[in-house]
Amino acid sequence: MLQDPLSAVLNLMEAKAAFAGGLSASGPWSVRFAAPDRIKFFALSKGECLFAVEGIETPFHLKAGDVVVYAARRAFTLATDLALPPEESSTLFRGRTNIVEIGGGGEFMLFGCHIDLRPSGFELLADRLPPVIHMRHDDGGTQRLQWMIAEMVRETGAAAPGMDTACSGLAQLMFLHVLREFLPKAGALDLGWLRAICDPRLAPAITLMHAEPQRNWHLPELASAAAMSRTAFADHFKAVSGMAPLAYLTRWRMRLAEKSLRDSNPSIATLSRQLGYTSEAAFSTAFKRVIGMSPRQYRIGKRKLETAP
Repeated sequence: MLQDPLSAVLNLMEAKAAFAGGLSASGPWSVRFAAPDRIKFFALSKGECLFAVEGIETPFHLKAGDVVVYAARRAFTLATDLALPPEESSTLFRGRTNIVEIGGGGEFMLFGCHIDLRPSGFELLADRLPPVIHMRHDDGGTQRLQWMIAEMVRETGAAAPGMDTACSGLAQLMFLHVLREFLPKAGALDLGWLRAICDPRLAPAITLMHAEPQRNWHLPELASAAAMSRTAFADHFKAVSGMAPLAYLTRWRMRLAEKSLRDSNPSIATLSRQLGYTSEAAFSTAFKRVIGMSPRQYRIGKRKLETAP
């Protein structure tokens, strides 16, 4: 079965959502969070608060039903009033699981999750996303998010066996939905191939390239799969992704090569053949151009990281 482009990319990065807990509050409050080392994900089910990010002058006003994807590695504060001295999240959440309460809780409810990625996933995804993606409750296309938030409320309220797994699954769906809604509309951002994978006109051609990366694809074949003329296909692909279709194919091959070099120990010659290159030299040249180092240098660097104390 062919895998759609967005699923293929998320699987390559091994992107997985995990439920981290929740915050229930009432009265005035302020909590400061240290800079995260992975993508954070918030969903508000009740109340409202201010969301201030270091380096961003104007705070975000979050309301019930809003969802935020936070890709920056900067400290941030959630508060009813930013003039209040903040409590450190490390202190507030120390030794706690699931829902933490401030002031007895009840007026405000936020669920927190994080997205785990392979290290290279930060380059492919986190480092290309804006620091904050704020999906408002009244934005078009967010109706399904409201259902998912309501389900998370029910899961945490019941505290039934498997709650963490259920909430992590809901977070995964939310994250996927946000990407579906955000990426095709982010025309002003340099998102490269991330925009292409959510473009419905390009999806048939990209699916083919993902399914058979070793094949010597030609532009007319890919254009035909997308039901477009060769010129229209090439122009649309470049406009959406910022690169030509066959340049995208090269980048996809190199991401697969990275994964193979991390997870197994193929010879460079074998990997070259598996990815459709007629010679080891041609593969190595393409790898260095895209990744910035030769396959052998990449493998040596990976092994040093694995053996480092």
